[in-house]
Amino acid sequence: MSLSAFRLGDIRGVYPDDVNEDFAAGFAHAFAGHFNPAGRIAIGRDMRPSSRPLQQALAETFASIGFDVLDIGLCPTELGYFASSLPGVAAAVIVTASHNPVRYNGLKCVLSRGRAVTVDTGLQAIESLMAEHYRHAAGTGRIEQTDIEEQYMQFLYGVFNPTALIQAPIALNGLNGTASTLAGSIADRFGLSTTWTRQTPGPIPGSGADPTHPALVAEMQSFMQQQDFKIGRAHV
Repeated sequence: MSLSAFRLGDIRGVYPDDVNEDFAAGFAHAFAGHFNPAGRIAIGRDMRPSSRPLQQALAETFASIGFDVLDIGLCPTELGYFASSLPGVAAAVIVTASHNPVRYNGLKCVLSRGRAVTVDTGLQAIESLMAEHYRHAAGTGRIEQTDIEEQYMQFLYGVFNPTALIQAPIALNGLNGTASTLAGSIADRFGLSTTWTRQTPGPIPGSGADPTHPALVAEMQSFMQQQDFKIGRAHV
């Protein structure tokens, strides 16, 4: 098993060469072995075709070693991190390669209340356990599918005052990522005047979905010139 996908703050590599279903299963064993989380594991995914089988491998493996899994489905990373703050959730794992091209995939992990799992806080230990082909003891866990979007909306309402938000035309570019699945709901809920480009989740641009890529910057600038927008936002 290749372990070249480990980075300083997450896991990212080419699918299926560096990151695949066997890698995801091995990761689940090692994650449980190192952290032994006392609670449910929330698992979400981005829009890449490879994300669904990777999420399934994670969920089924965690369940097979005794951990209850909260399957939050297709979601942007921030919603996955929010899941880590829910009662009884000990950790969250999001299957995503962020803005990278579609051939990439990876994992982002946090412990309860958004405590990042990085090379200094657990990733290195997980990598070592995977190198040793560590296997956690078998158990029986459940996989529960749930939608936490409404809980996230209520959280946002407690943080932001809708009447204080900008009431001017806003240009939104979803870059065909998963951000649009949540950003559209937020805009509607807070009554924001938005116009979208690349709103559908996938397929992402061939060069990836990095909003700083020159071609995508030019595309966004051209889009914003079509109307008197006051602000523009591109987010994968």
